[in-house]
Amino acid sequence: MIINQPGTYPAREIPVVGDKSVSATSALVSGFVAVDLMKAVKPMKLLATLRRANYEIDIDTQRCRRDHHQLFIELAKTLEARRAVAGTLWESEEWDYFQVVVTGTDRLQHYLFSAVEDEGHPRHAQTIQYYQTVEELLKETWERYHASVDVSREGEGFFLLSDHGFCLIEQEVYVNAWLREQGYLKFTKDPPEGLHDISPEATAFALDPARIYLHRAGKYPRGGLSEAETPALAAEIREKLLALCYHDKKVIELVKTRDEAYAGPEAVNGPDLVAVAHHGFDLKGSPVATEIFGKSDLTGMHTWDDAFFWSLENAGADLDITRLADIVTRPILK
Repeated sequence: MIINQPGTYPAREIPVVGDKSVSATSALVSGFVAVDLMKAVKPMKLLATLRRANYEIDIDTQRCRRDHHQLFIELAKTLEARRAVAGTLWESEEWDYFQVVVTGTDRLQHYLFSAVEDEGHPRHAQTIQYYQTVEELLKETWERYHASVDVSREGEGFFLLSDHGFCLIEQEVYVNAWLREQGYLKFTKDPPEGLHDISPEATAFALDPARIYLHRAGKYPRGGLSEAETPALAAEIREKLLALCYHDKKVIELVKTRDEAYAGPEAVNGPDLVAVAHHGFDLKGSPVATEIFGKSDLTGMHTWDDAFFWSLENAGADLDITRLADIVTRPILK
């Protein structure tokens, strides 16, 4: 049973291990970036439960990033619906794994991280109240788990995780604007409408958040770089990125090559370079931005080093912090 999992749209049947039937144990409600609730649910019998709870996939992100009064209305509404659905499905469905994802904290921190950190902010109390509501969901889930699950059975566990942290934005950094300034990215018209206007003369381009691809011949329709040219170009771009400054502050903390960042059969399709910024510099992949540095209505950005994984069991001496699944543990539930 998986509720609100990003990146799973359209919902599909989950393979079931063992002799339990798919209809009894396989259930998925897709999260961000799902657009149609009917296509975000498997099996369809769960749709009625979601509708009775007034379940919404997400808040209206475009409106709420500007209208903070509406933001808190929708944060409360979506969390309460997820809470109701989780309680109902916990009791009504047969399951061997139960997961609930909360995305409202991400939305709140992107739009109002200034209110999170500043106790004098006019909406600080509202942000704390929302976190307390999330904690109530956590407490309910913990008590429900503790009351109904035989924790002595092998394989049982209660887990909490976050895939990233957050900090205040000092400047947004538009990587494609930097590539244009350095002469690596060119377009067939100015201003471009998007990356589909890329020129055959371009040697590199970026996708969000800071995935840089070299414009190879044979891989991209207008690419002209040969494989022999790519190692030197990648090294040059990496060196220049690490030297990039905003006033007297270094912008980029590290740049990983594809081989350093990825492994597995699909690694060949990954970006040639992945840049990670110092806290406060939010890397963006907009192809139409003309300035390297700027600010928008967002106040919070992701950080890669404040993700966490927590479980009832001690992580053990074999913790590997180089693996996403083994990231730093923190005792946050007592």
